[in-house]
Amino acid sequence: VMLEDAPITFDDQMFFTYEVTDNTNIAVIEGKEPNRFLYALYGKDSVFNYQAMGYNQVNYTQLKQCEGIVLSEVPSISSGLADELTKFVKGGGTLLVFPPKELDKSYSQFLSSLNVGTFGSLTKKELKGGNINMESLYFKGALESQNDKLDMPVTLQHYEISGGSGSEVIMSLENGSPLLSSYSAEKGKVILSAVAMNDEFGSAHRHALFFVPLHNIGIM
Repeated sequence: VMLEDAPITFDDQMFFTYEVTDNTNIAVIEGKEPNRFLYALYGKDSVFNYQAMGYNQVNYTQLKQCEGIVLSEVPSISSGLADELTKFVKGGGTLLVFPPKELDKSYSQFLSSLNVGTFGSLTKKELKGGNINMESLYFKGALESQNDKLDMPVTLQHYEISGGSGSEVIMSLENGSPLLSSYSAEKGKVILSAVAMNDEFGSAHRHALFFVPLHNIGIM
């Protein structure tokens, strides 16, 4: 990078380096059942090294080798898993969370400890997707424009997401509630989805507009 600010010239040139890897290591910690939509998104793409494991059979050694971890409808976050995920996020990892149909208090305890948003009440109401944050890193350049004719996903129920600091709404619903939100947590990121990847929550998990940021989250 070069900039001119004469007469001071000794610091006009700056150099930086970064590593480009061939693959991203992603682990999906699954709830009671495997999620075929997450497998289709990450497991069949050569960009990702995909590893799935049950929530009661977590391989902590493999988690330490990952850049991205996905919680998919995990019923409860144990204290041991919470400790490992906290270290992972604060060390620079990205955690993507899809909530289960029934939340317990371990979620709010874990997310609050990272000072990020938490899941609130479950709203059972049909809503269409509302706004796409075209300036988000996870969408920027993916769409030419956003207009009223754009086909949007539909949710049948969703969790309210609120609180936390350093937040960015990636996608929202037509009533303004976040559908997908990103939070900074020290060196890492926590990304919360208001819906799970199944038909009970609507059509987001089958929709291309929802897959675009999820794919980019994995890459980045």
